[in-house]
Amino acid sequence: MAGWTGPGYYGLDEPPDRAWLRERAQAWRPYRTWVVLLLRVLLETETGEIRGTGTRGVGGRPGT
Repeated sequence: MAGWTGPGYYGLDEPPDRAWLRERAQAWRPYRTWVVLLLRVLLETETGEIRGTGTRGVGGRPGT
């Protein structure tokens, strides 16, 4: 899987398949909207990327 960075929070030795991801996503179903909202707020707070006021340039490259 492209972008696989390691085990993360679930202690996986390899990238999960779609069925595993679907199963985990279902457990979060009642909270998905809130999780997205909170992640968006965190992103804006830490980077300013949503409003375009962050320190990173176009394409996420610093100083461009």
